[in-house]
Amino acid sequence: MNGRLKGWIVGVSAIAAVAAGIGMASAADESENVIKYRQNVMRSIGGHMGAISGVVKGEVTFTGHVATHAEALAATSQLIVDMFPEGSTTGAETRAKAEIWQDWDTFTQKATDLQNAAANLVQVANGGGDAAALEAAFGDVGSACGGCHRPFRVRNN
Repeated sequence: MNGRLKGWIVGVSAIAAVAAGIGMASAADESENVIKYRQNVMRSIGGHMGAISGVVKGEVTFTGHVATHAEALAATSQLIVDMFPEGSTTGAETRAKAEIWQDWDTFTQKATDLQNAAANLVQVANGGGDAAALEAAFGDVGSACGGCHRPFRVRNN
């Protein structure tokens, strides 16, 4: 096999590999998969909220864990806007309302409100354990969650 033919085969193979990768990426971001992904992330947010709630309510004494949960909330809150690409409303059961995409600016502001509240919770949680400040900061995160859920999520029956 001459050098030109080898080069041509390698080039065509590389193009085919890239094209296959693009096809896989497209399939990976199908609406059904996006919905399942964001539901998993939202459940993780709920899990961290529930864990912090147990500490704030005095049900458990794992106060040293609050900062870790707060940091996870702050990190995952950064993902929210990306998890709602245009058209990700069908293919799986979802409670996301069409209003998300109809009022995108408000939706993104609500996500920013959560990010800010979560960042504040991290600061308070790392700040030394004032229970009242922690409860207030945690309440702000809960309010930010509800501030988005009320207008943009279908109520659970």
